[in-house]
Amino acid sequence: MRNKILPICSILVMGLAIFLNFNSMLMGSSVTRTNIIVTTGFLAFWLMFIVMARKNKKLLVYSSVISGITLAVSLITLAINIYDWNMPEMIPFVVIFLTPLYGVGVIGGKGFILTAIAIAVISTIWLITSIALYNRMAGYATGRRIASGIPLAFGEGDTKGRIKNALGLKKPAFWVMVITLLAVIAYCVGLIATPKTTTTFNGSSYRVEEILYEAPMYSFTYTLDTAPQYSVSADYMLYSKESADEDWVIQDGLYPYNISIKELHTLFDPHYYNSSDKIDRIKLVYRADTKDENQTFYLVMQLKNGDVLLALGYDFPDYSHIRWLFKLETTSEIRTKEIWQARTPNIGDNSAAGSIIGELIFPENFNSDGFELYTSTPPYGVTVKLKTDTRNYRTCDLRRKPFQINACIMFSLIENVEYINFSLDDGVSVTCNLI
Repeated sequence: MRNKILPICSILVMGLAIFLNFNSMLMGSSVTRTNIIVTTGFLAFWLMFIVMARKNKKLLVYSSVISGITLAVSLITLAINIYDWNMPEMIPFVVIFLTPLYGVGVIGGKGFILTAIAIAVISTIWLITSIALYNRMAGYATGRRIASGIPLAFGEGDTKGRIKNALGLKKPAFWVMVITLLAVIAYCVGLIATPKTTTTFNGSSYRVEEILYEAPMYSFTYTLDTAPQYSVSADYMLYSKESADEDWVIQDGLYPYNISIKELHTLFDPHYYNSSDKIDRIKLVYRADTKDENQTFYLVMQLKNGDVLLALGYDFPDYSHIRWLFKLETTSEIRTKEIWQARTPNIGDNSAAGSIIGELIFPENFNSDGFELYTSTPPYGVTVKLKTDTRNYRTCDLRRKPFQINACIMFSLIENVEYINFSLDDGVSVTCNLI
């Protein structure tokens, strides 16, 4: 009778827990007291289930299946949140197996990564306990007899047993196996949960692809045609240029900025803010402070899928807020109008030379790192500094054409320049100059 009643009760309890936690799970809201109570009750039921089923193989198998599926779904969900995978087919599994445990998110705040890790740990303990009890039942059910006719001097009736007895080997205690397995799982989860946060937005120039947000209290607005352009050097210096200007302006150096997703949301007016889904997928944030009278700041944010957002805001003492949020796209082709307007008869024009170099296109993984002008005595020249990796550094001599094209463009736009160097640095080898 118990074989039928307990599984039916488990389905009813799971359905009730899903019903009570579903709205919070769907909205991704903070964990409430109701969620905590529901999850605590759900776990208490399964603890009672295991206690009552400890001598029933079928029920222990059922418990192992449920806990195993929960563990698998939690780990897949963890990977989805970290790597921003698109797997809508996982939604039914998440609703069925993770919604009852939504209350454990109290330790992870609004983010779901820590919640998924907590669920994975709980389901692992649940699974190990069910399997251990099943194996214990199997051991009780198997009788052992010493075969007749075999000498008992060795104390065992089989070769394997005699070897184990001679070496003093014995099966480790159950709690030792549990702790060891949990340590391995925690280590693996830690590796998954902390992927290498490689910054890829530096060393590139950008234009505004989409205006995601504008604070409503200001009358001045941008369009895609009038929005500024931005550039981030390899050493994280932020440059900006208004559409009507010819010169780039140095804003300041970008530095890693520790801010939570919840704090970012508070910088926007909620009535005009519909880009929360993008903010929720932010992988890292860098900030630059201009220290002007408006306390203007910039946030450059890289999403998990590689997209780059830029926010411009004001850090007033009584009201810090973001005025614009842009989605950026890299400048993928030379803009002939802009680079022609930057032409100059004099190599000493630092602004014009910088504008021309900023419009050039270099091969992939060659990032701009500034330039030097040589104007004191002839011959007059310029060195364009580029950072790259060791593989590109070693093969750059075989790929001179893009640099030769850029050199031709510079020779045609800077009248009195007599030589141009491209200095390549991989951070390891001696700097290589392509002339």
